Amino acid sequence: TLSSLAAPRLLQAVGVTRGLTGGATTYVLFILSNLYFEWYTLIPAAVVLGFGAAVLWSAQGVYISALAPTEELAARASGIFFAIFQSSQLFGNLLAFCVLRSGAGTGGGGE
Repeated sequence: TLSSLAAPRLLQAVGVTRGLTGGATTYVLFILSNLYFEWYTLIPAAVVLGFGAAVLWSAQGVYISALAPTEELAARASGIFFAIFQSSQLFGNLLAFCVLRSGAGTGGGGE
């Protein structure tokens, strides 16, 4: 997206640590906007999250690369991170499937 094009310049200006913190804060803002579930809270929070996520993911790549002493270790650390991140999608959706299939919380019998 367009915010991904601006993220490197923003990271140069504020630094990687502040970029990580600011990007994570936008996720918290989006989560909090779900507590007041209206379109006028969710849409602006989603837009802010879109900008913050670009900064967060760019900063994460820079941070892992900076901490690793060699390119091989940086590649390995990045691969492990993304494997864990992607597996959370699998296990989270599997959990949601099992809960919804059983009818938990709906008062129904799973029909």
